[in-house]
Amino acid sequence: MTEAPAPRTFGKTAKMSAIWDFSARISSQWVMFGMSIFVARLLTPADYGITAAARFFITLATRVTQLGLNASLVRMKEIRPEHVSSVFVINLGAGALAFVTLSVGSSTMGRFFGSPEVARLLPVAATVFLIVPFSTVAAAILQRQLRYQTSTMIQWCDAVFGAFVSLALAWFGWGYWSLILGSLTGTVLATIAKTYAARWRPSFRFSLPAFRETLSFGLGFQAKRLLYFATTNIDNLVVGKLLGVVSLGFYDKGYGLMNQISDRMAFDGALMRIFAIIREEPARFRRALLKGVQGTAILTFPILVMALVTADHMIPALFGSQWTPAIAPFRVLAIVGIVRTGTRAVYAANESLGLVWLQSGFQAVAVMLVVAGVAVGSRFGLTAAAAGVLVAAMADAGLNCWTVCRYTSVAAPDLVRAWAPPLAIAVMLAAAVLAVNSGLAYLQVTRDWHFLLADVVTAALLYPALLFWTPFPSIREIVVESIDDIAPALRRWIPISL
Repeated sequence: MTEAPAPRTFGKTAKMSAIWDFSARISSQWVMFGMSIFVARLLTPADYGITAAARFFITLATRVTQLGLNASLVRMKEIRPEHVSSVFVINLGAGALAFVTLSVGSSTMGRFFGSPEVARLLPVAATVFLIVPFSTVAAAILQRQLRYQTSTMIQWCDAVFGAFVSLALAWFGWGYWSLILGSLTGTVLATIAKTYAARWRPSFRFSLPAFRETLSFGLGFQAKRLLYFATTNIDNLVVGKLLGVVSLGFYDKGYGLMNQISDRMAFDGALMRIFAIIREEPARFRRALLKGVQGTAILTFPILVMALVTADHMIPALFGSQWTPAIAPFRVLAIVGIVRTGTRAVYAANESLGLVWLQSGFQAVAVMLVVAGVAVGSRFGLTAAAAGVLVAAMADAGLNCWTVCRYTSVAAPDLVRAWAPPLAIAVMLAAAVLAVNSGLAYLQVTRDWHFLLADVVTAALLYPALLFWTPFPSIREIVVESIDDIAPALRRWIPISL
């Protein structure tokens, strides 16, 4: 089985994986964003609330059944064919169990939300568990081989094709079914593509010794991931129960918009594999971690801050005035996205060090904070509920930063220095956009589309300038190295040097 490239190529590999990931995520994001604009105008907040309720149980069952064994395949230094086949057999059995459980329990879950539509949707949505086991092992093999170009293109096709199917079904009046069926269609396509690309053929050979070798780290990773799922999704459960599916639809729109920005620009999968390989080289590990932190932040912070300050025009312009109640909670959730993306590389570093059980404890604390914060906040509305999520996100991020500082040579001031330049660039960008908006308001411009267009043009012109002529040496180093590794011909056109 082909392994990762030689150590000297890891820096370039990380940059190339990031640029491929970023390019594909951005392009698919624009397509999906465009599709979501039309879909949101064809569907109702109740349709989104029904889908969000069903998706909670689907994602929960996904986290419960995967056992973290795929992460073990990625992290292990050497794997044998029996490791791969044993993980597949366990994943398939767990997926079949999840499908049966959700199908049988769908009526109970529908009664929990007071929505018979949720009960009808769940058995169909649960068929994903009969599909995904065929793709998860293939995805682990591609990640292990650092074939992020291939993985990224498959994810792009999954997202874009699923979005087109959802739009077509919504157009023909399928309502909430369009969201689930579009997602299922994309999953089937991605499963076929990943299996083919990895040159892997399913085998039902099971080896108990090989399974045990993947189990220790896998269970710890699974516990952490399951609790992370609870941290990032249980707010939907509480909001839907206390405020109803319509309010859940507004909340889910804000949360989903934040996730579209933050999760689709996260490169922690590539970083975790690279950190795992160099974890026994402290100086190199520290340097890679800090560059990973800053590289992720320089892409995500400006976009999230921009979305935060332009939300009052962006959401009505894109999705329609009926989504106005989603603006205030989205602003709070955008800050949640900043906290989470700022510590993505830190999470990956702790995972590579095998500290997953400690991370699981932190996630358990975060889950309790989310439940308490959202339950109390829901008494005062969706924005206060979102504030409860922010408190939990900050606590979890702080604990993980403390961990990486304790177990590595990274110090807290190092992390602060890594975050400061991207945040400063984001603030400068936001200040320019707010100045433009003030000018438009002075000119008595009233259309949300005009404000949004002016904001996008301002950001598109200013952001590259802030990168190429940045006053921050660490940002300049990342930009120059990235250009040299990815497109050296651009150096003659861009006057930037270390």
